[in-house]
Amino acid sequence: MIKISPITTFEMADFLGAPRPKENVLITEISIDTRENFGENTCFVAIEGERFSGNDFIKYAIAKGAKCILSNEKMSGEVSFVTVFDTKKALLKLASREIKNTKIIAITGSAGKTTVKEMICSVLSQEYRVHSTYQNHNNEIGVAQTLFSIKDEDFCVVEMGMRGLGEIELLASACSPYVGAITNCGSAHIERLGTKENIFLAKCELLNHTTDFVLVPFEKRFQNIHYGKLRPFFIGDGGDVELGRINYDKTAITVDVIDNEQNKILRFIVPSIYKHDATNALFAYKIGKICGIRDENIAKGIMNFKSCNGRGSKFKIGSFEIIDDTYNASFESSEQAVISLASYSSIVKKYSVLIMGDMHEIGEMAKEYHEKIGHIARKYGIKQLICYGNFSKDLCKGFSGGIALDSREQVVDTILKNVPKESVLLIKASRKMGFEKIIDGLKEKINEY
Repeated sequence: MIKISPITTFEMADFLGAPRPKENVLITEISIDTRENFGENTCFVAIEGERFSGNDFIKYAIAKGAKCILSNEKMSGEVSFVTVFDTKKALLKLASREIKNTKIIAITGSAGKTTVKEMICSVLSQEYRVHSTYQNHNNEIGVAQTLFSIKDEDFCVVEMGMRGLGEIELLASACSPYVGAITNCGSAHIERLGTKENIFLAKCELLNHTTDFVLVPFEKRFQNIHYGKLRPFFIGDGGDVELGRINYDKTAITVDVIDNEQNKILRFIVPSIYKHDATNALFAYKIGKICGIRDENIAKGIMNFKSCNGRGSKFKIGSFEIIDDTYNASFESSEQAVISLASYSSIVKKYSVLIMGDMHEIGEMAKEYHEKIGHIARKYGIKQLICYGNFSKDLCKGFSGGIALDSREQVVDTILKNVPKESVLLIKASRKMGFEKIIDGLKEKINEY
């Protein structure tokens, strides 16, 4: 159940550009799920999903006491009906009412969105009240829920995902971000968008509704954009902020951040073994500076950052050291993860093993990209490859070896039987592969071997 600023159904219709319903009733909460307990002043929003239609649940919402129905179908009955063309867009627009004086910082990109969001929140929370997207709920409904849950925080850091052209445009138009950031622009979702150029255009939709500042990679394609009233900051080698010396140890990376705009070098400790998290820290640093955070508190915020489960978190199962990167996998993130595995295993002087599954939504490039990952693993000295998925043979071909298996259960058993003790295991795959179950299986069976 989502609490909202009170609004009458007449006011709601006017705000959404919809015809006024017959009855004017007060609404103080919204639901998109009829399994919830409805209060006395609930509006049920009939969301159109990929696998269901909210309209099919309207009768249940009315039976549970909904006072208003927001739907894309014209209806009438004993409750107040507000009819709109698109209920997801309407939900987002209603959510925009809750922003008020809170400044929005919007993050998008092909990879790293959640990590950058968490780093920024850690930095800003050193001096401000901060709200953010829960976990990675970054679609229309997730962003709407984030905006609805704003109280009176100084900043709200919103993660924005997309699966097609126009989606970032929709999310950004509801948020009107004070600062926007595009972490990178790679091959993720190329299966849906067709070309890297379309992916680039989709990410750049964020710029259309950002009001003050934007952070983008220091790449030629971003340099050629006309930013209008926006103040751009370029992140990366040669940009306004770039990485200097990087030193690895067993628990963290020590990073020299070169601020070319202010002509100074600062040193930060990033609690990660991933080099790309050092790049992510550049975004957190610059947004901290934009928002007036003192350097020492930026350092503290970055050092206190904690990665989310499945995004490079590190722990032990028995004698194995696990790097859990099971949440998702693009080509670019997989490449960086493999390189980081090589660097880390060299530092701790342990045997390195890549447990790899399919990278999804890369279309016609799938076989080539999987073979490339296998080649990168071999090039950087990864000792062993164990894989499962439709592209296991391509991974093994690139690696010039490896073990291709038919199930996650076989992966678990193969690790326990064939991988040397004290090894470092990177477990990486796209979300749909369910590789977190490999970790669960290792925990369950570790004492049997």
